[in-house]
Amino acid sequence: MLAPVVRRAPARAPGPAVLVQSRDEARFVNRAAIVFAGLIVLRAVLTDPLLNSVINYSGEGGTLIEKIHPATYGMLILLVVTLTRVRIVLTRVEVRLIRPLFIFIGVIALLVVMMQVLGRSVSIGYLLETYIAGFLIAFFMFVFPLEKRRMIGTTILAYILVNAVLAILEKVAGQRLLPYPYLELSFRPTALTSHPLVIGLINSGAVVFVLATRWRPALKGLALMIIIMGTFAAGARTGAIIASLASLAALSLTEMPGRSAAERLRWRAILFGSLLFAAPLLLIVADQAGFLERFYGGYIDENAQARIDVYKVFDWVSWGDILIGRDIVEVKKMVMDRLGILVESSVVVFVFQFGLFGALAFAGMLLWSLLRLAAGADPRAYIAVLAFLAVAMSNDSLSGKHWYITMMLVLMIAFRNDSPDAFGRFPHRHWGQA
Repeated sequence: MLAPVVRRAPARAPGPAVLVQSRDEARFVNRAAIVFAGLIVLRAVLTDPLLNSVINYSGEGGTLIEKIHPATYGMLILLVVTLTRVRIVLTRVEVRLIRPLFIFIGVIALLVVMMQVLGRSVSIGYLLETYIAGFLIAFFMFVFPLEKRRMIGTTILAYILVNAVLAILEKVAGQRLLPYPYLELSFRPTALTSHPLVIGLINSGAVVFVLATRWRPALKGLALMIIIMGTFAAGARTGAIIASLASLAALSLTEMPGRSAAERLRWRAILFGSLLFAAPLLLIVADQAGFLERFYGGYIDENAQARIDVYKVFDWVSWGDILIGRDIVEVKKMVMDRLGILVESSVVVFVFQFGLFGALAFAGMLLWSLLRLAAGADPRAYIAVLAFLAVAMSNDSLSGKHWYITMMLVLMIAFRNDSPDAFGRFPHRHWGQA
């Protein structure tokens, strides 16, 4: 395996692009990008209920091998094969982006060792799947040239869009496409996901990136509308509200066409005037279709209250348990015995698994990694990160075996286009200019 080659980016774009990888390497990388995109979609579509019907993926017990998603294995194997075949060419900017990913992996390893020294068990499955493997997969993105990165990101957005369409159709038909193992008071679609709230999470995190595509403006507008309506159809209230606000915030930062300031201001007025007219109509349609039924009883219902009540656990334990942690299995049993609910809070899981200071270190590294990647993509990428975290922190999305963190990392790298790629090509800096 060849060591990565770091080269300093010139101050300005050169003339003709200089190929720094061989034709065989370029051909292999292009094929690897297609396989990688397929595995990303497979990771999303092969949901927990589907895998659990074949292997013990997310249930109690089982072997460690079963606890890693087959598509994750595929992407990691593809990474290893690629590293043995291709010389990685990175700019200094990209090296600085990769550094937080590997530092975070080191922090996770240190926390696990500390917990083992203290004699406490740690749920290693989600740390391996969601974070260590997820960050290695994100590193893999830097192997591909910019056009292939963009193709992978667009593939994810196409999945998000198809998923939203299916959510709408499932809600209208009252029938799911994939198995759903949970009982519920009212029907909520799941489309190609494992839970309705997953639709809210991935839509709120990905919707802003629609503006980063090279789709026509009309198609971008239609995609935004479908994704938001799909989120309402899923009954994901927090996700629907955050996705709507994120879209508005991103649109407000989007450059308008026009040669003069007055012309650009006129287009902005037309855009937001159209939104003011269309939004009430869409809400009426959504209401008639039953998409808003979960809002009828107010925002705080039994499910939302359960996610608030779980924090009572901090009143039942000592400060020592909070500062240095406690066996999470015992904590989950305590909550079930006293409140009859599951621990659906990443905050509770992180504090009791790593202790308060370890949880702060973990959360700080995660935030740093996400914001570091968002820094050069486009200012609107910050909106995507904040929207994603706002929804993720309302449940246990960050402390389970999921692909959502990987999705956000991949999207920000895919549409990060302010540095030359491995083939020496310089793209435009911002999404609107891509």
